Amino acid sequence: MLLGACQLAEMPLAFVLMAENDTRPWGLYVHVPWCRRRCPYCDFYFEVGRPKAGFADALMEEWLSRRPEAPSRRARTLYFGGGTPSLLGTAEIARIVDGFKADGALAADAEITIEANPEDLVGPDWLCHAWHDNSFPFTRVSLGVQSFSDATLRWLGRKHTAEQARSVVAALAVVPGLRVSVDLIVGVPDEDRDALAADIAWLAAVGVGHVSAYLLTVEENTPLKKLIARGARQTPSDDAQADAYIWLQSALTSAGFNQYEVSSYAVPGQESVHNRLYWSKGDYIGVGPGAHSMRLQPDGSVTRRHNLGNLALWLENPAAPQHTTETLVPGQALLEALAFGIRDMQAGVDPNALARRHGVALPLGLEPAVDGLAGRGFVRNSQNKLYLTPQGALFADAVSREFLALD
Repeated sequence: MLLGACQLAEMPLAFVLMAENDTRPWGLYVHVPWCRRRCPYCDFYFEVGRPKAGFADALMEEWLSRRPEAPSRRARTLYFGGGTPSLLGTAEIARIVDGFKADGALAADAEITIEANPEDLVGPDWLCHAWHDNSFPFTRVSLGVQSFSDATLRWLGRKHTAEQARSVVAALAVVPGLRVSVDLIVGVPDEDRDALAADIAWLAAVGVGHVSAYLLTVEENTPLKKLIARGARQTPSDDAQADAYIWLQSALTSAGFNQYEVSSYAVPGQESVHNRLYWSKGDYIGVGPGAHSMRLQPDGSVTRRHNLGNLALWLENPAAPQHTTETLVPGQALLEALAFGIRDMQAGVDPNALARRHGVALPLGLEPAVDGLAGRGFVRNSQNKLYLTPQGALFADAVSREFLALD
């Protein structure tokens, strides 16, 4: 039997939630809504331009107004995303981090991450002053390199050069106590795989411990979609994308990076705590325009919140920003936890534990669905936990849809 001796399909729906919910880790997210320019493939919320003065104070105003939403325990992670958080000055960012620390919101050993573009980190305010004299608060930096090929960077509409990217990566990789993650986009038409393989080997050699590698996707309502429609860019084929993904798995694994999530590879011990929090459907509170939040409720339901992606409106009243909320009833929350949790290929998902967390019975269709997925080589069952296989990672979206469709 897939689910072992504990037959949760027969449990009463009013199952009492376990006390362990009170100790689950949670995280903080800060959305910085500015970019120098719009990358053609990007569909995130941002404003083109320089950060406005007073952003840190406004952000803290929102946080203090929402402090009652936070769990009583301290956050294990703080993540600066966007947008381009590295556009903020070091003093502004330090005020935000210090504000969370002074309020007692952050654990002493919290992972603190900033997303950054290479071109923003070449000046003395960042590399020479902020990190090398140990005055900056981050434990991890996620660099939006995307490629070390100038031709590919031009195709993607990126602002930095390959030389700038290499210089910044090499400089950060030797900063004591700082974990460096590099984002790559693969599957770009006319990609040079020999060069990409050499780049991956170089990342491992200089001490980069984490790589997030994404297939190029063409989102609706993006400049890239319009460029392709005009014939100014080539459409990436599905077959080429699948081939690129399989090749990438082999190349990164051979270089010493373990695939622990569908798009994430790490040297053992350097996995992203914040990203794993998302996949496990842990609690997080997002502040800033366009930020998302999620909270597990005592009855096993889940509440999601999304701040309106409008900087001007947010600045008018950051203590009470316009937002939307959505509640998933416990059964829906369970299916979502299965669908997203399976993407963490190392941790896997424990259906029994998730059913207890949400206080509901497992759907009767889960076992035959898992049997079918296992028969195709997409998932494996070990000690009543489900894991996505390397082959299944290529079809992760389809696997997730199958879980979400269960009755």
